[in-house]
Amino acid sequence: MRILGIESAGKVASVALVEDGVVLCDFTINGKYTHSKTIMPMLEALKTIMDVDLSTIDGVAVSSGPGSYTGLRIGASTAKALAQVWQVPIVGISTLESMANNIGETDKLICPMLDARRQHAFCAAYKYESGKLINVLPIDLRSVEDFINDLKGLDREMLFFGDGWLNHQGLVAQFAPSDKVVEARAIDALPKASSLALLGEVKFKAGLTESYLDHQPNYYRVTQAERELQDK
Repeated sequence: MRILGIESAGKVASVALVEDGVVLCDFTINGKYTHSKTIMPMLEALKTIMDVDLSTIDGVAVSSGPGSYTGLRIGASTAKALAQVWQVPIVGISTLESMANNIGETDKLICPMLDARRQHAFCAAYKYESGKLINVLPIDLRSVEDFINDLKGLDREMLFFGDGWLNHQGLVAQFAPSDKVVEARAIDALPKASSLALLGEVKFKAGLTESYLDHQPNYYRVTQAERELQDK
C-alpha cells in the first residue's frame, strides 16, 4: 500500500511517501513560508526525485487539526483535489496524534502541545501500551495550568514538545514538578508528513477513510468569522 502524506497544520510544511510501512521520501520545511507556495512544489520534487507516478498511490493522509485555520484549509483543499483527480480516499490524522507518533516507545507520557496563545494550547497525552500508542488525555484546547493538572493525575514523567511547549515553558515549569518534566529531542519535535502517512496507512487498512467530498478539517474551536457571527 502506498500512501501520500501532507502536513500543513502549522508553520511546518511537509510531504512524504510511505509504502508498506516504509518511509520512501520525506520533505520537511520549518520556516515562515506560505504553504500554498511550498506544498505543490514539494510534491513535484518528490515525484521527480523518486521518479514515481503519484497517481498510483492508494490514498492521501492529511493533517486534519488542530492547527492554523489557513494551514489546515490549504492541506485539506490540496488533499481533496488530489483525491478527486486520482479517485482515491482520504484519511484525516490529528496533528497531535501524528506528532506523538514521532516518539519511539517510552514509559513517559507523550505530551505534544500546539500554541493557541493567551496561556492556552491545543494538547493531548499519549502513552505506549503493549507496543501501541494509546491516547490517555483527549485532544482539546486547554489552559496550560489545566493541562498540567490533568497530567499530574497520570503520575508519570511528561515528555513535552511542539510550539506550545516552546512558547509556554515558563508556565509548565510553574505548574509541573521539575523532576517530571522532560523535553523531547529537536528531531522528534516537528510535525512530519512521514509520521502522519504511517498512521494513515494503518487507518486505511482499518477502513477509516473518507471521500474527497466528505473530508473537512477539525479546528477544535470556532473560527473568527463564527465568533463574530455569534457576537452579532
